[in-house]
Amino acid sequence: MLRTAVRRTVFLAVLFVAGGLWLARATVAEPPAVQAPSSEDEIRAALFGGVPMERWKEGLLFEGIRPQPWLKSAANWFPGTEEVQPDEMRITFMGSAPMIRPGQMNTSIFVELGNGDKFVFDIGEGSVANYVAARVALNELKKVFITHLHVDHFGALPYVWMFGTWAGGWHQNLEVFGPSGRTPEYGTAKMVEGMKMMTNWHRDAFSVFPVGKGWDVRFTSSTSATTAASSTTATV
Repeated sequence: MLRTAVRRTVFLAVLFVAGGLWLARATVAEPPAVQAPSSEDEIRAALFGGVPMERWKEGLLFEGIRPQPWLKSAANWFPGTEEVQPDEMRITFMGSAPMIRPGQMNTSIFVELGNGDKFVFDIGEGSVANYVAARVALNELKKVFITHLHVDHFGALPYVWMFGTWAGGWHQNLEVFGPSGRTPEYGTAKMVEGMKMMTNWHRDAFSVFPVGKGWDVRFTSSTSATTAASSTTATV
C-alpha cells in the first residue's frame, strides 16, 4: 500500500510539472521581429519636433495653443532655446515645497516678460540650483518679491546677493520687495539688516573684486509684497 501511494504521488507530481511546462510554452508569445533602427532624421524629429502625430495640444492645460516657429517643442521646454515674445510671459517654478529633497527645492517662481523684465517671487533654499540649470545667470536676478518671511521663501537670498554681485551684478542694486510686518522687527527692513550683518566677513573677503552698486540692497516694505500702497523704500 505504501509503495502504491508513493508511486501515485510521484506520478502526479511529474504530471503536474509537465503540464505546467506545456502551459507556459503555449502562453509565451513569439518574440517580435527585429525592427530597423531609427534614422537620424527620425531621432531628431522625436527629440525636437514636438509631440507625435502633430498633436500640439496634447497634454496642455487649455485650448487655444498653436505651434509657433520659436517653439522647439510642444511638449518640452529646452532652456535657452526659446525667446519670450513681446506679448508673452514665461512663468517657471524653480521650487515649490517647504522641505528640500533631491529634485524638489524651496519655493521660487521666475517670471520673464517679453520686454526683457525678469522678476523673482520668493527665493527659497536650493532654488538657485534650478536657476543655474535653466541657464539663468545669477546677475539677472535683481528684483525679488518675498511673499512672507518664512525662511523657506527667502533662504537663498544671501547667496543670490553675494554671488550675483560677484558674477557681474555690480552695476545695479539688488531690489527686494517684502512685507513690513506688524512691527518693524518682523519686517523686510529688519531681515535685510540681519542679512547684511551675517555677510560682513564674506563681503570684506570679496571686496578685492568689483563691487559697484552690488553690495547695496534697495528694499521696499509694504503691507503687501506685491503692491506699492503704504510702502517704504530705502537703500542700505
